[in-house]
Amino acid sequence: MRLFATIAAFALAQDDSECGADMLEYEGFCMDKTQENMEMIQEFISLNLDGGLERTKKRSQRVTMLLARTNFDSMVDENGDKLRPKKFIERINSYGCYCWARAEDKLNGYGTPLDSIDASCKTLSQCHTCIKLDYSEETCNPYDQKYSAKIRKNNGTIEVECTNKLNKKENNNGDCKRDLCECDKAFADNFAKGSKKL
Repeated sequence: MRLFATIAAFALAQDDSECGADMLEYEGFCMDKTQENMEMIQEFISLNLDGGLERTKKRSQRVTMLLARTNFDSMVDENGDKLRPKKFIERINSYGCYCWARAEDKLNGYGTPLDSIDASCKTLSQCHTCIKLDYSEETCNPYDQKYSAKIRKNNGTIEVECTNKLNKKENNNGDCKRDLCECDKAFADNFAKGSKKL
């Protein structure tokens, strides 16, 4: 029985995180093997080693940054240099009323959003609230649940595809993972539209 459970767990793990041979894998995300993506992954790894950033907060911000990279050349820091991931994360922490106030892991806030960036954080917070209502928080916590996605560049834009299988046999947490990925994807899309203001 244990052998079967081990094989089943391995099969589910494989099912949720398969990247093609021509892709890079980083924390559940599959990306095209390009120099730009390899450099970006190295920056995220160094952020993790240096600063103890929360994985879940970084996950949403990572997708946001990837989607925003289509227009990333127009995003520069105060010295006119291209905005790098570490600076991007510093700028989004405690932005407005809803974007990780006090740099906490959970989104919270109150009042009228400051602008479209802040509104996207409020919408993500509401989406997380819906996930907690739809699923048991013990099995589907939006702050620590990991999911899988593919990230591809297509005609100058970056596309994100949530890849977790929906839960047809009730033997995994696919619905929760898929819904959480879709929340983060919508957040990233909305955030990217207003990200030039950062």
